[in-house]
Amino acid sequence: MDDETPGQELSAAAKARWLAIALAEEQAQVREGHAPGTERILAYLATCGDLEDGEGERDDTPWCSAFLNWCVMQAGFAGTDSGWATSWARWGREDPQPGPGTIVVWRRSRDLGNGLEPVGGHVAFLLERRGDMVHVLGGNQRDAVCRRDYPLHGFLADTVDRAGEVSDHYELLGFRTAP
Repeated sequence: MDDETPGQELSAAAKARWLAIALAEEQAQVREGHAPGTERILAYLATCGDLEDGEGERDDTPWCSAFLNWCVMQAGFAGTDSGWATSWARWGREDPQPGPGTIVVWRRSRDLGNGLEPVGGHVAFLLERRGDMVHVLGGNQRDAVCRRDYPLHGFLADTVDRAGEVSDHYELLGFRTAP
């Protein structure tokens, strides 16, 4: 600890605070489609100033970024104010030593007939690195706040399109921490 700079100490404390908040949301079993979960998801969405009309009133609006905004704000930091997961790639600063609580940001692409095309992104809190995969806690993962493994770069094997083909390709944009 003596070798840490004040910025690293702040980062570690921030990550611990917002991760504790996210873990409490996981324990509350926040999930789409039932009243307590829907109410909480709408609270997450209220942290995003760039939603289109009606998106802040439905729990089926993509809400991974909203979940992180809410957790970070509850921990006393400003979020991105955006519902776009990739907005987190510009938030705070790059985390040179990713660990539990680090924010992980991906671009998500899909083959829409002309090769891979960007269709969005994903953002979550790092729990553990597992080789070329990361174990994360995030919102809107299987329509809930839950843990899940994602590739740093590659296809998420259990996402399939209507034809039954693996469809979602993830590209790591970065590991972020408090400003």
